[in-house]
Amino acid sequence: MEVERLSDLLAWTPPVIKDIISGGILRPQSRLILFGLYDSMKSITVMHMGFCIASGRDWFGYHTQPCVTVISQFEVPREESRERVGIYVKGNQICPANLWFIHDTSGCKLDKDINLRKLDDYLSLIKPGVLILDPIYQIMSGDISSSVDVKRLLDSLNWLMHKHNLAIVLVGHTKKVLEPG
Repeated sequence: MEVERLSDLLAWTPPVIKDIISGGILRPQSRLILFGLYDSMKSITVMHMGFCIASGRDWFGYHTQPCVTVISQFEVPREESRERVGIYVKGNQICPANLWFIHDTSGCKLDKDINLRKLDDYLSLIKPGVLILDPIYQIMSGDISSSVDVKRLLDSLNWLMHKHNLAIVLVGHTKKVLEPG
């Protein structure tokens, strides 16, 4: 926490921030949430986003700043994910070296310290600029419709975001929010 005079605040020149995705869509140390109906291509859209960011290619017409990108897929088994990624790589003739994947369909609950520390260790080694987490309901142990439980998760993600100076993309499904259990 800092306290400063108005004159000091007005005299301060903020650093230039380079958007990861132009137009302010994704900036360092920010969150982007892609939320929509079940089976509406969200996972494919963020996979495409990850490939575009990792390679510096435009994403739906928006310029990207190339950086190390991690896609964490916690819903689709590794075998199925490999098939999807293989089709994407072949069809787009792109294979960026700075794109990483994490798979864990058992659910990596990031509101639990042990899982958060494990991801923190990976991020310390990889040093990504972007972390994509798909889907939200698989990374939290609490109730996704509870503001208290969601805040616990967001506090954990904020800690990662600031510690590693990265942007976080979250994918949410209406079906998982609307259906109990």
